[in-house]
Amino acid sequence: MKNCKLIIPLFLCLFLTMTYQVNAAPILSLSSPGSVEQGGTSTLDIGISEGTESFAGVNAKILLPSNVSVTNITKGALLATDFKIDSRELTEENGVSIIAYSSDNTFSNSGTLLTLNLSVADDVLTGTHNITFASNNANPVINTKHSVLSLPKGSGKAIRRLETPGKTQVEVLSALNHYIDDSGVLQPLSR
Repeated sequence: MKNCKLIIPLFLCLFLTMTYQVNAAPILSLSSPGSVEQGGTSTLDIGISEGTESFAGVNAKILLPSNVSVTNITKGALLATDFKIDSRELTEENGVSIIAYSSDNTFSNSGTLLTLNLSVADDVLTGTHNITFASNNANPVINTKHSVLSLPKGSGKAIRRLETPGKTQVEVLSALNHYIDDSGVLQPLSR
């Protein structure tokens, strides 16, 4: 019986000193292109911060002011040379949809992912204009907050998958006093 009394406090001390790592949700941001004259050019960086995991890709839909266009997209300091970049001009609104991915490398930490070269038309209205990430999705079947693009080994085609936890995953998280909130972040249950 004496051994049992010693094991229980030892187990409790071990359990209480364990640390749990909860990955922070990464934040994508756009730099300011600054003041640009009519007919001029500028650059816009897409950055990432507060991510604690490694990622093999990123996709973004960026809305631009009328008569502003993207002329070139280059890799930022966080992306290895083998990252592929694909983009398309948005026809339903002025903007660009971008995906950058690698089947061999990942990026982590904070920094610049991509740099967009912008061209401003001669007839653009003077004043302050916003450049933002699109908050809506033209395809309502895909939940942009909880979807990832995965690249199967040996395939050159990315597949969109949902990150929403299944019933068993929800039960396990609940048993561990955690849940996934509406923004897709792991949270402790408040009791």
